[in-house]
Amino acid sequence: MRSRRTTTTGLDSRRVTSGHRRWWKTTLLAFALVAALLCGLAVLPGGAWAAGWTSRTSGTTSALRGVAFANASDGWAVGAAGTIVATTNGGTTWTAQTSNTDNTLYGVACANASDAWAVGDDGSGNSFILATTNGGTTWTVQTSNTDDTLNGVAFANANDGWAVGDGGTVLATSNGGTTWTVQTSNTANDLYGVTFVSASDGWAVGNAGTVLATSNGGTTWTAQTSGTTSQLRGVTFAGASDGWAVGYTGGNSVATILATTDGGVTWSTPASGAAGELWSIAASDASHVWTVGAVGTAVAGPRASSAKLGVPLLSLGCILASNDGGLTWGAQASYSTILYGVAFSDGAHGWAVGAGGTIMAYTCVAPVVTVNGADASWHTATVDLAVNATVDPSLSLAKLQYSLDGGST
Repeated sequence: MRSRRTTTTGLDSRRVTSGHRRWWKTTLLAFALVAALLCGLAVLPGGAWAAGWTSRTSGTTSALRGVAFANASDGWAVGAAGTIVATTNGGTTWTAQTSNTDNTLYGVACANASDAWAVGDDGSGNSFILATTNGGTTWTVQTSNTDDTLNGVAFANANDGWAVGDGGTVLATSNGGTTWTVQTSNTANDLYGVTFVSASDGWAVGNAGTVLATSNGGTTWTAQTSGTTSQLRGVTFAGASDGWAVGYTGGNSVATILATTDGGVTWSTPASGAAGELWSIAASDASHVWTVGAVGTAVAGPRASSAKLGVPLLSLGCILASNDGGLTWGAQASYSTILYGVAFSDGAHGWAVGAGGTIMAYTCVAPVVTVNGADASWHTATVDLAVNATVDPSLSLAKLQYSLDGGST
């Protein structure tokens, strides 16, 4: 009996020998890989992607403003009226957790399945921080040492974290929030988003196109030139070089996407913007990026040399995705409610949250596609488009499996 042979392959032809020479052409593989770029939208011969965005029951009608996941299973979403909901099964089910507050929570971050933090205001425009060390079984108030509303939070690990807020507020902790200290941001602009890729390297964004960066954990923050005056709401980085920020202009609400490939030394802007607002952004690696927000018509990639429009007219809430580092963007989904937050634990697992307790979950699992040859001289072949846990939608890794006995081996 012949054993099954597996070959990692590109798009060239592969030779298969079974007593005599046969040629196996991989035109189908080329087609399948292209189709896979829109994982969740494509249906392939012999099988379909078990993928896409699906609605989950949150158990609340409160607006959810932030979402964070420690891995593909454990995550939290927070929002209005002190709402905290959590999941331990990747968002299939969500359970309300007791926050002991009615304050609005705008942001959430986690270091692992046990340690998480949520920030917001106390109803009077003052800062508010909650923390848990047991997965949310109990949440306790931490002393912030500032009176300003906090809009975003990020942790590099269970000890080192930062929170940003109104009036250029930046807070930092090196002990999991037992104590928070004020850092000098050198701006009075409201800050909305913050991200750190290590205990040293981080960025914060806010009003009037404000982008701040640090390479020493916030001991010093340096303004970067964003090239825009838009209100920047979200920021994310995939490593110390590749990053993105999103937001919108005031008044006519034109969406803004910024991108950098050098850690923010230079930021580039879209060739053309969408009519709408973008509130949050997440990336699984330097190529795959998602952003969420409200009404839009078309978006051009932030590093495009000319307008590359391809996003259709969307309803109120939208999810846009790029699989080329922001060169081009496409609509993955649209909804009847605005979306405020998005998070991805890896390229195959993502979540978006928004108004009315909306929670959407994204999964992408590769199918096995069986294709019969054009005539009797062709063998049955199985093309297994394997999903790399940290890459996904464009499937940079592909495996060609072939069988010479009808699939028995």
